[in-house]
Amino acid sequence: MWKRKVFGFFTRSNIAIRSKTAQLVYAANQGSLKSLKSAYYCGADVNGLIASSETGTAYTALYAASRNGHSALVSFLISLPEINVNLGDSENETPLFAAIERGHIDVVQLLLSVPHTDLNLERKDGCFPLFIAVQKKRREILQLLLARPDLDINKRFLGGYTGIILSALHGDAESTSALLGRNDIDVDVTTLHGDTALRIARYKSYDDVVRLLSRT
Repeated sequence: MWKRKVFGFFTRSNIAIRSKTAQLVYAANQGSLKSLKSAYYCGADVNGLIASSETGTAYTALYAASRNGHSALVSFLISLPEINVNLGDSENETPLFAAIERGHIDVVQLLLSVPHTDLNLERKDGCFPLFIAVQKKRREILQLLLARPDLDINKRFLGGYTGIILSALHGDAESTSALLGRNDIDVDVTTLHGDTALRIARYKSYDDVVRLLSRT
């Protein structure tokens, strides 16, 4: 049985903690549960951000594991009492966002099992989980998001685009139908140019989407 070592203030430097945290993040990237646990139980900061040597973007172990689809590692990390499931990278991209963008449905399910996972947090560019799920046509994941009552289904991205407007713009009848299943959907919301989802679908001659939106 693993037991985490407890170190006093004067027995280990912050540099050593940083080194262990770097090992933790590296293990998360590689998908090594054994190495991840070893780094954690040796005192790594589970919420520490380590910068990538390639991009300069800093991120947590949970973000790395989620982005790469390492579900066993994600399962271990979210079980830790001190884990911050909403802390991802230095661009404010959350582990949930990263998993959705890359289509890791098993990881998304794990992250959504944590009650305080925030579905509505924005990345620095303003994008958010629901929008990326519709944009990437991750329809199974979209259903998982819609099942959460705390999802802000009418949240806007740049230009005033909501999930329903984006699904209409793409002519995505399946996603449009799923979004319309929520009682709190606002189909009359407009972009900054005054266009509704229905108006966009009509302009683009997406007949299936027009029929769905016309029933509301």
